[in-house]
Amino acid sequence: MAALKGIAKEVARSLIPIICIIIILQVFFIKPQPSEYLTLLLGVILTAVGMILYQLGAKIGLLPIGNAIGSGLYSWGRTILIVLVFLTIGLAVTLSEPNVMVMGELVEDMTAGRVSADLLSISLAVGAGIMLVIAIFCIFKQVSFKILYMIGYGIVLILSFFTSSDFVSMAFDAGGFSSGLISNPFLLTTGLGIASLFVNRRGVTATGFGIIGFAALGPILAVMIIGLFV
Repeated sequence: MAALKGIAKEVARSLIPIICIIIILQVFFIKPQPSEYLTLLLGVILTAVGMILYQLGAKIGLLPIGNAIGSGLYSWGRTILIVLVFLTIGLAVTLSEPNVMVMGELVEDMTAGRVSADLLSISLAVGAGIMLVIAIFCIFKQVSFKILYMIGYGIVLILSFFTSSDFVSMAFDAGGFSSGLISNPFLLTTGLGIASLFVNRRGVTATGFGIIGFAALGPILAVMIIGLFV
């Protein structure tokens, strides 16, 4: 119950400023019909309830599970098994993102069917899965994410010279679309769970922060590669 109250307060703090701005716009500029205010009120209530339920589910479900998986897999000691598990996690959490489905439909319409929604969704998921595996092994080997970002965005920069401007724009949006409400908390806690097993040379526990940003590089590269052939 205490956790629920805390989450409700956080949601209220997040929504109240937005609601105030919407009310000001509605009253002084848009001036809708009185019945539309009831629709607005219903939308606010549903949004608040949805955010509370999501955060509660993430707190008691996704976050502990991700942390347990991250800290438990390393003890298995089988590289191929770790690769398969994290590749599957990357595929699953990306495909489960509602944003990915929406983007797939938008891209299919924009390209007149040359890039199907299924092709884009699968490409984003494979890209995220591969990058997640690379990121996990870099945590194992305690390789700085700074190096990964330099290499990854260096490749992105090179590809941008050979890919059409439309696909470059879509690629960077794809990185944001594939990192959402489902994948972010799960991937972050998985990375933190693994990193907690390591101590760096200065005696400080290694960090798993950065894993989401690197995983988002996969979809960016995937869309740019698609753009080379479309």
